[in-house]
Amino acid sequence: MPDRPQVRFGDGKPCSFAPTILEELGSLIVYAGQAGRGYGDDQSLRRRELEAEEKATAIRADLQRMLREGETSLVSAAVPSAWPEVREHARKAGGELRTLVERWQEQALANCERTRRNLHQYQRDIASSMKGDLFTYLHHSMKAARDSVTVVRRLGPTQYVDTIRYEAAKGLHVELEVGAEHCPPPQRVRSLMRKVVLQAGTRKKWFGGEKPRMLPLHSYYVVEAVLSPQAVDLRLAPRLKATEDLLLLRLRPEGDSIRGRLSMGEARHEDAIGPQTLSELWSVLQRTRVETTQRPCSVSSAELDGRPTNDAKDCFQAAERLIDGCRPIVRTLKKHTPGSDELCILLSNESGPDDELWVRTADLTQHLLTIPTSVRPRLSPLELLGPAEVTRESDIINLGRVLTPDAGDDSDVISLNYIPPEHESKVTEAGAPTPVLELDSGDISVLGLGRDPEENSGCYDLSKLERTVQSG
Repeated sequence: MPDRPQVRFGDGKPCSFAPTILEELGSLIVYAGQAGRGYGDDQSLRRRELEAEEKATAIRADLQRMLREGETSLVSAAVPSAWPEVREHARKAGGELRTLVERWQEQALANCERTRRNLHQYQRDIASSMKGDLFTYLHHSMKAARDSVTVVRRLGPTQYVDTIRYEAAKGLHVELEVGAEHCPPPQRVRSLMRKVVLQAGTRKKWFGGEKPRMLPLHSYYVVEAVLSPQAVDLRLAPRLKATEDLLLLRLRPEGDSIRGRLSMGEARHEDAIGPQTLSELWSVLQRTRVETTQRPCSVSSAELDGRPTNDAKDCFQAAERLIDGCRPIVRTLKKHTPGSDELCILLSNESGPDDELWVRTADLTQHLLTIPTSVRPRLSPLELLGPAEVTRESDIINLGRVLTPDAGDDSDVISLNYIPPEHESKVTEAGAPTPVLELDSGDISVLGLGRDPEENSGCYDLSKLERTVQSG
């Protein structure tokens, strides 16, 4: 029986995708919605910070202008007076006005600084939430990438420290740490295989000639291991505290066999000979690699092009890179799916007809619709949204119907009024930031959109949208 069922496209053509491709795609779209909303909130806070700074600057400028005009007016009004007391009072009033204006300016600056601190705290909270969402998704996606991950095992004070590495998208490198309580204690090679004896070069006999140098490795400790699908490197030592006599065993697949290479010190390198032993050791280490990925672990770091993902912008760019990687997948699935409103694959079933797995594009689109329009195209496979056009003649956008329990196909339509831009005659993308949309609440019911009647929160549940964006 095969390890996994054969996968075909919805039109029956061969497919190289994993059986879980639709589930993986759905998880990514859900995460994209979270990242898009978080980044939109972060950008909104940045705009508010700029507005606060501009307001403080304008207030200080107006106060400075008021001070200049006030001092000039006081002096001008007091000059015609024949009494020196009047001119002195005008001078003192000017000084008092300066003191008062400077106090107001400091107050405006303090208000701006307080607003900035509050907004920065909100931004840190958003960045922390976005980083948590990113790490949660990357931990989930590691399961799908299990066949391509690399496990690095190093010797710790009392046990091994296992790290899992994989590339979630182009340039997005992820590291996960296996829980300390789930890492094994130091092991000898014999714990992997009972007997591991390899030939490494030759040695001279007592009475002339040479004979093979046989190295029994099963008594050596594994002090470091790097296990990947393409290569295995083991650093071995006869004792845990040994600093000398270290061996480096490298295993590489070569055709249908495994090639071994032993490094003994810095100057001695020999081919490791023992085809059957090398193949068995390779298989055991690959199983160890996969078993390690199944242990409880958590994401410790994620780097995009060598930079850690810390703030909202970093997390958004990571989400954008992930979406860019899935665009060809969506395009291919869409091309080979007979229905226009779904994505599907077929799984072979030995006991009967093929199993059909499918997901409605509307179920994916509902998460994309919650992303701010200014960034939605950057996080949306446009094959899901469709080429909806919005023009001046088409001033209603049909977002879909509300899925109420008993309404069926008679669910209400959600309509948005389109306010066209002043200087443009056409907007080609439904996700473009140019149009302004206003909800026409007369077309919908409060309960139908999912607002809690007892809570009266004012929030709508867009997860109940049935269809994708279409021009009205």
